[in-house]
Amino acid sequence: MGKRNVAIIASVAIFSFALGVLVPLSANIGAERRTPPAPKRYGGAWSGETLELLDIVKIWKATKELKLTPDQLKSFIPKFNRIDEIKRRYYNDRKRLVRKIRELIEDEEPSEGQLGALLQQLKSLDDKFHSDMERAYGELNSDLTVTQRAKLVLFLENYKRDLRRILMQLREIAESRGR
Repeated sequence: MGKRNVAIIASVAIFSFALGVLVPLSANIGAERRTPPAPKRYGGAWSGETLELLDIVKIWKATKELKLTPDQLKSFIPKFNRIDEIKRRYYNDRKRLVRKIRELIEDEEPSEGQLGALLQQLKSLDDKFHSDMERAYGELNSDLTVTQRAKLVLFLENYKRDLRRILMQLREIAESRGR
């Protein structure tokens, strides 16, 4: 895939993301419901299309930042996607277990055994998540140079921060239009 194709795909992804977020926000102007619904997140709260667009932008930005060769790109994308898949599954499972613990505490007098079993499941889930992530990052890093690995660390930190900032700005825009 040439640089031109990657640039075109990235432009389309960014444009689609902007349309998918900004157009629905502006459509609420003058509507009875002034505050748009909260954006959907992992575990069913973020829509599939939004997650897909965010993933496309994230992959495009990462490959651009790391300056991957065509051979590296072939193995990078599935390994990079695997990390997000592990995170999504972990957060969904963790949320389910915490909900069970909360329900036990709030709804009845739980036995020490019930709580202990759920806490052990939570610990096992956390341990599995950390080992899965270590293995996934090890596989991802095996194809990267030391410089690319360092750039990946910086990219991931900056991407999370930038994404949070953009989402907060979009929320502020939506709220100001809703007033």
